[in-house]
Amino acid sequence: MTNIDFTGNLAEDPTLSFTPSGVPVATLVVIENQPKQNSAGEWVDGEPNRHRVKVWRSQAENVAETVRRGMNVMVKGRLKTEKYEKDGENRYATIVEADAVGVALKFQTATVAKATKSYREVEPAPQEPAGWH
Repeated sequence: MTNIDFTGNLAEDPTLSFTPSGVPVATLVVIENQPKQNSAGEWVDGEPNRHRVKVWRSQAENVAETVRRGMNVMVKGRLKTEKYEKDGENRYATIVEADAVGVALKFQTATVAKATKSYREVEPAPQEPAGWH
């Protein structure tokens, strides 16, 4: 798998759901925009990259409780291709499966509190059942 890390803004609030076996999974949409210099030497926004990010287990619950639309976040994870079916055709989407998500503090502040959840991560993220999104 290909590792990736980036910083961007949340396009929407995280969505928290649960797999059929009860494992929490949060889905984030993060917009990354790399500045670039134009011909006049001025810094301008480049083309935005839209990343769909999945976060698992207790981190999913923590992320869903903590971050909101517009916040600047850092993501470290792996690229993963998901296969799904739409209108009878197989389709593919590249997502980021996050190992870590944090609030970026360059342009904002945050208050941190230790999570009190008892859910423990002891195994890798489960494979989703076919067709589950």
